Amino acid sequence: MLGWEEHLDKVRDSRPRALIPTSAVVRATVVMFLARLGSLNALEQSRPSRFWPKWVGRELPSADTIGRVCALVEPTEVRDLHQQMYTRLKRGKALEPPAHGLTAAILDARESHATRWFADHVYRHDSTAMLNFWLLAMACLNLFMAFYARNLKPAARRAASMLHISRLILAELYHAIPTALIRASP
Repeated sequence: MLGWEEHLDKVRDSRPRALIPTSAVVRATVVMFLARLGSLNALEQSRPSRFWPKWVGRELPSADTIGRVCALVEPTEVRDLHQQMYTRLKRGKALEPPAHGLTAAILDARESHATRWFADHVYRHDSTAMLNFWLLAMACLNLFMAFYARNLKPAARRAASMLHISRLILAELYHAIPTALIRASP
């Protein structure tokens, strides 16, 4: 329905000869927010997961690399990504106001929303990186709200909160870590 992978892959940064594709960094950041991981270091702990080669196309970049690359991405590109995704979700009537009355909005490609998702330790040393993380977090919130409202049957929504569903996403990420690596940890 959304086809947002191609939009994720269009986001570029200012590195002249990047060894790690920007799309790998953007995709990893999206997973960090969808799985409600509180920091880049928490994201990096999922590095052994078999999920990363499928979604990112390579192993997960380091936390430092993700922060550094996000600082070099032009926020306009992330705003464009969010604008395209939001427009598509709105046209498809996938965004419904939640029961608590708070709603996500995008006005002239400038975002505002209220949520209880946290990103307290994300690469706080660069304002551009913080802005890009914030914009991606809002795009992920819109995506998650659309998924919750449109893809889960009413009985599943009554039985599980949004917080519970996001924890299930995180559990799937960690479940993909090979058991041999878990046993080998000290």
